[in-house]
Formats: sequence, structure tokens, C-alpha cells
Amino acid sequence: MDKMPITPNGFQFLQDELKRLKNEERPKIIKMIEFARSLGDLSENAEYETAKDRQAFNDKRINELESKLSSCVVIDPSKIKDKTKLLFGLSFEIEDLDNDGLSDLVDTDDDGDGVNDAVDAFPRDASETVDSDGDGIGDNADTDDDNDGVLDVNDAFPLDSTESVDTDNDGTGDNADD
Repeated sequence: MDKMPITPNGFQFLQDELKRLKNEERPKIIKMIEFARSLGDLSENAEYETAKDRQAFNDKRINELESKLSSCVVIDPSKIKDKTKLLFGLSFEIEDLDNDGLSDLVDTDDDGDGVNDAVDAFPRDASETVDSDGDGIGDNADTDDDNDGVLDVNDAFPLDSTESVDTDNDGTGDNADD
């Protein structure tokens, strides 16, 4: 028979039920049967039949519990050292980064920045949503968004890596101006 994993509390619960059935219910049922026998004719004695049915049910449950308890392996979650894997007895919390009451598994905006995770370059960082040059640094923190080597503060076209200067201020970069 395979071993059945069970927590210490679950094991104790089954033991307590077994003890109650043996030490409290069984003696009550025996007294019920004795009383029913004292009434005489057992062939038409409803009390006797009821007591015998109750005895059969109680004995069956005792056998079930004894079988379960003998096949249990108690796993104490407090003694599990590797908590990086989800194992029997361990509990876990589902993350909700933006505390909106929705698990990040179903939340379409994990960081609560108002940008859907599907289009958010940084779905777990509320301070960043775009990475124009694809360098892994969000545009808010990136000092050169188009990765052209010119700092954004000095770049007339901070999102266009082919242009950085507009000498005549016509809105068209010097590289494209004729």
C-alpha cells in the first residue's frame, strides 16, 4: 500500500476520532444493544436493529481509520528546509505587487502603472513602461533613450538614433536636411 502524506494536525485529527470511536462511541453502542436485548423478542426489536446498525457503522469507521493511520507518513512543514519548491504541507502566497486585490497571475497590470502588462516593457516596475532603444533600461532611467551615444538632454531627437542635431531648428535633423 502506498504511503499517504499527512500533516501532523491531520494525523492528530484522525487519531482523536479513532480514540473517540473506540473509547466513547463503542461503549455507548454496547449499552444500547444490552438495553435492546433486555426488551425481549429481538426479531421485531427496532432498538436492537438500530443499535446493531450503529455498531456496524462504528466498527467500519474504526477499521478505515486504523488502515489510514497505518499507511500515513507525517510530513511536518516546519521541518522542510527547501522552501523553493511547492511540496505537500507547505503553504504559499500568490503575489499581488500593486495590492489591488488581484493575483498577478490574472492581473493585466501587475505594477499598477496604468499600462497593460502585454505592452509594458517593465510590467513589474511602476516607474518604467518603455525601453525605446531595447537596452534593458527604461526610458525614465536611461540617459540615452535611442542609444546613439548622445545624452537625451543634448539630443534634439532622443528617440531617433539616426538624428541628434537640428541646427536650423526646423524639426528635421541635420542628417536629413538638404
